[in-house]
Amino acid sequence: MVRIEDFPKERRTLGRLLSDQAEKLGSKVFLQHEHGSITYAELDSIASRAANSLRAAGVAKGDKVAVMLPNCPEYITMQFAVAKAGAVQAPVNTELTPELLAFTIDNCDAKVLVVDQAFMPALQPVMERLGKLRHVFVRGRKSGPFHAYEDLLAADAVHFDSGVAWHEPVAIFYTSGTTGVSKGVVLPHNHHFDFGCTLVQCARSGPEDVWYVCAPYYHGLAQFMSTVPAMLAGGGVALAERFSASRFWSDIRKYRATVSWLVYTMAPFLLKQPERPDDADHPLRTYYTVGVAASLVEPLEKRFGVNVIQMLGSTEQGPVAYTPYDRKKYGAVGIVNTRDFEVKIVDEFDEELPTGSVGEYVSRSKRPFVRMLEYYKMPEATAAATRNLWLHSGDAARVDEEGWIYFEGRLKDSIRRGGENISAFELEAIAGTYPAIEECAALAMPSEVGEDEIKLCIVQAARQKVDLAAFHAFCKQKMPKYMVPRYLEVVQSIPKTGTGKVEKVTLQKLGLTPQTWDAVTGDYIKP
Repeated sequence: MVRIEDFPKERRTLGRLLSDQAEKLGSKVFLQHEHGSITYAELDSIASRAANSLRAAGVAKGDKVAVMLPNCPEYITMQFAVAKAGAVQAPVNTELTPELLAFTIDNCDAKVLVVDQAFMPALQPVMERLGKLRHVFVRGRKSGPFHAYEDLLAADAVHFDSGVAWHEPVAIFYTSGTTGVSKGVVLPHNHHFDFGCTLVQCARSGPEDVWYVCAPYYHGLAQFMSTVPAMLAGGGVALAERFSASRFWSDIRKYRATVSWLVYTMAPFLLKQPERPDDADHPLRTYYTVGVAASLVEPLEKRFGVNVIQMLGSTEQGPVAYTPYDRKKYGAVGIVNTRDFEVKIVDEFDEELPTGSVGEYVSRSKRPFVRMLEYYKMPEATAAATRNLWLHSGDAARVDEEGWIYFEGRLKDSIRRGGENISAFELEAIAGTYPAIEECAALAMPSEVGEDEIKLCIVQAARQKVDLAAFHAFCKQKMPKYMVPRYLEVVQSIPKTGTGKVEKVTLQKLGLTPQTWDAVTGDYIKP
């Protein structure tokens, strides 16, 4: 199995990784997809052409390139092309509404945008506000004054040294804001190598493995948690357009996939599929999971005959804890990744708590450049997250006497739904533009399929009455699908502390009441 020490620091960048592996493995298939396959050598050639085209377009070391594509071979090309150019990739969530798109693309200072034609209608209303963009390349067909994606492939496939180093940025992944807008997590090349090598070792992965990727490619889950470890191990990737519970196992068999990720609501959806005699007749041997209820791990293993490896961490932190390959304790996530991190459980003042106590888990890296560098252009948020020299997770956990760590839920004001971290702040800001609303508060409610449902408590403006069905239609128009609240309830007031902070714990205790309107049924909750 590969180790990070197998990659000298001067070769430890994504662009060099692809070039080095292409030189060794050339004709071996790296990527399988619905319409064919691509070898290591072919991917290296295509990515080098695109990198040279980016450079010709004025992209220099450290410049930002925003990518807004569906799961497709071109996305993987851009991941490595941007790295080869020495630039920084900024993946863009394809479900964002125009306002949130404008914030993300502007905030990351993108000089170039690579986008699919299908997403242009969402971009057009805000394009004039994206003054930092110099070039837009459109996949699908040329659109208006923009370049066609094919223009990126017009340059020669010559290699050049961008001068980027292992400790410098490779990507900015936008993650949910908890008390403000979404934050751009700046990750260095070394983070991808370290995270990838950890996953290779946990799964005991090698060149014979195929990693099945059905998560959106704008997530780290698809990029540095699947594509990168597959390449580090000299294996391959099978790319699906999206997750489908009914098609999942047929895809696994079709591509002979051996490693995959099962996250959040994927697990209950698979378990709810009708049982079949051949449920365990497939090549998949390792299932990585994150955010999956501990109670589902054993049923997954027994029904589908796979080894489930759980992970604890975040985009900012990296793989803080994981389940050992050959031993586990059901209910626990795993043990601390002591090679890379120190972890402790603390109270609100960062004082360490006794063993077995529930508190916030915080981490500190033992090796350089294995976690985020900063929140992009947000020094105060960076300082708050790393106060007292520990990176704060915002999540609750406990550690038992044997060193096993248990996830106990979120502490921060963030909601998890549809595989997305949702900023309550952003949701409330959009909902608050509705004329009949004075103020509102978004809450996480338990879901039947894991993760959260969203409840929005609403205070009506003076002499106004909110039509809940009409307001819900407004939310569907203005918000990404995953952000639209399921439950709505009109309340007299939003409780606050003496300093004006919303007391969401008080609202949370109300739960669902007969005054709660459910968008699924179009009616109020029955007592």
